[in-house]
Amino acid sequence: MKRLRKLLIGVMVLLLMMPSMAGAQEKIEKEIRAGEISINLKEDSAPKRQVEGEKDQYLNPDDYPLINEGGFVDSLIDNKYASHRITFENVSSETSDRMIFNIEYMSSSATYKDRYMDLNFYEELNGSLYYVGSSDFDTYGYSSARLGTRMSKSLYDGQPYIYVRLGVYGSLSDQYYSDYTLFKVKNPFYASNEDPPKPPAEGKYALISNESVVGSNYQYTGSFTINNDQYSLDKRLDPEAYQLDVDIPFDYEKYADKKVQEKAAKRSLNVVGDSKAFWVVNFTTDRDYQIQAKLLYTGTKANVWVHNNQITSEAARKLGQEFDQKIHPVVTENFAKESDVDRDGKINILCFDIQDGFYGYGGYIAGYFYSRDLYDVPGSNKSEIFYIDTYPLMGMGSTKDVSAAYDTLAHEFQHMVNFNQNVFVEKGPSMDTWLNEGLSMAAEQIYSGQVLTNRIDYYNRSSSITAGHSLLYWDNNGDTLSNYSLSYLFGQYVKAQVGQGNRVFKEILADKNNDYKAVENVAKNYIDPSITFGKLMTNFRGALFLKEKTGVFGFKGDPGFNGLERKLYSGSSTFLRGGGAIVRESAGNNTIPAYKGDDITYTFFDEQVDQTPPAKPVVQPVSDQDTSVKGTAEAGSTVFVKSGSRELGHSTAAADQTFSVTIPGQKSGTKLTIYAVDKAGNESDYVTITVIDKTPPDMPVVSQ
Repeated sequence: MKRLRKLLIGVMVLLLMMPSMAGAQEKIEKEIRAGEISINLKEDSAPKRQVEGEKDQYLNPDDYPLINEGGFVDSLIDNKYASHRITFENVSSETSDRMIFNIEYMSSSATYKDRYMDLNFYEELNGSLYYVGSSDFDTYGYSSARLGTRMSKSLYDGQPYIYVRLGVYGSLSDQYYSDYTLFKVKNPFYASNEDPPKPPAEGKYALISNESVVGSNYQYTGSFTINNDQYSLDKRLDPEAYQLDVDIPFDYEKYADKKVQEKAAKRSLNVVGDSKAFWVVNFTTDRDYQIQAKLLYTGTKANVWVHNNQITSEAARKLGQEFDQKIHPVVTENFAKESDVDRDGKINILCFDIQDGFYGYGGYIAGYFYSRDLYDVPGSNKSEIFYIDTYPLMGMGSTKDVSAAYDTLAHEFQHMVNFNQNVFVEKGPSMDTWLNEGLSMAAEQIYSGQVLTNRIDYYNRSSSITAGHSLLYWDNNGDTLSNYSLSYLFGQYVKAQVGQGNRVFKEILADKNNDYKAVENVAKNYIDPSITFGKLMTNFRGALFLKEKTGVFGFKGDPGFNGLERKLYSGSSTFLRGGGAIVRESAGNNTIPAYKGDDITYTFFDEQVDQTPPAKPVVQPVSDQDTSVKGTAEAGSTVFVKSGSRELGHSTAAADQTFSVTIPGQKSGTKLTIYAVDKAGNESDYVTITVIDKTPPDMPVVSQ
């Protein structure tokens, strides 16, 4: 139908244009030259959906045809039956580090049409597309124009193609396009793997850290000389790297006398099949509303409630048993016990689609804990409860995988026991967010037994961390995902340096101080009696950069953190919040500026840096009967195996370059990603293999 409509409108437009075609052509060319709109790419925007009624199936790079310079892209037909003809002109260089993406636009009407057009830009990673940014044009008054989108060349470093989804719509409030098209063009600034390697850096660096323990305290670094400002930013992320697990703030001190009592909770013995109303939060409107949910599982500790049949009874049972048998004991043994304000001995787990504005891309709320539920106040569910997302956390299709929520259960449960320990048991303040989140991600790692590669991946891609993002200042209105990455990595750094294993987290939580002092106390006990928390933060930043196997500038040789990439700041000066830090090349100049903040410290490193990535691993076939991945890789490199964003295992390649990574058995058809990371943190290209089917069919049953 869409193609037929385009054909009919195209014929009508052609008939209208046929008179004086030759004269009109000259006029059109003049209009194209005269009409020119050029804007900057918006990287903090979100793409629209496609046309109403169609699914968000635009992340497959195979759906994007290649258009060469001067090539016709498509003719879009809007809701007013106006046509919008699109031609790709070129991608030109604006400066040494910026480019302009140019298209030629021609419409059947200058005014009576859907006036807005936007271009969504994507890049490819492991066979899927990831959103980069968008440019929005108002074409009202233009029957033809040259539309240019300015952007940094570094956004497409290592990308042979630029992927574009282009659509038209009538109003800024529209959620859907009236029509759209997909295409890709060659990146003229693409440098292939055959290009000569970059020369090694001089190996002289300055770590500049604000050691103030007040996260909101900005201090000037002083001005320092620079050696090389040409750094690229790789913003590609696996979907799980966008996951947010939220502990919603609540003014518990104001309602201290409103703690739920047994009579207020209206205690009842819930049985499977019961239904009840729950208060939940809409994160897009920041308002409370109620939903109905049915109890599909009740166990020794968990009650699993499900809204709108979003998971099956069997899936609810699987989720509840995992919590009862594994997650609950792991968290209570390594952190603290939960409260029981309603005296029923149970924890409610509510499964529903958390309203977080997720439309197939970007950040989403995987789960949340709200301490308000422990108080007898409006909007409270008056019980121990946390909330788990079903879309997209458990999958974006009709079939849900509840195992994807297990880590989130551990994360949110730590928030629950943390609040009980600090507020109810110790009768003190709640824990600082940056530290509380670090403990929740430690709970995830203890439960799963694997490093959180999604947090490392985001660290590697974060431009705000490169620019000095604070560990202590929880930026709810900014790049919160960078806070998650820093909190996770700091918790694991403290664990490595203290040398007490996972028990350090319980010791931090048991400390009467619920801020940086709790960490400083364990550091004084196990690392150095004279160490300050500010110095510990500086050493942590040095560890992220150097990853030494021994000493304070590393994770004690834990290979799980070998994938951390070095982040270099390119400016000459900046302001850092307390807990913020940057690293930049010093060009051998070890002079500390006189005009700097009192808490700003300079630490200088001098070393030669290996910037050559290891070769891509050679991997043997893997079947659904195998429990290991074998092959060859650079000797001494760490080989990682992932399924999606989840790490299945890693091991070090031997001197003869062979490796064997133990993994859980995988279903046939599962795609595995394998890559190597050398000791300098350089990452190889990825190898993707598909698990083959070697399971024989069941023996046929022959009726007598």
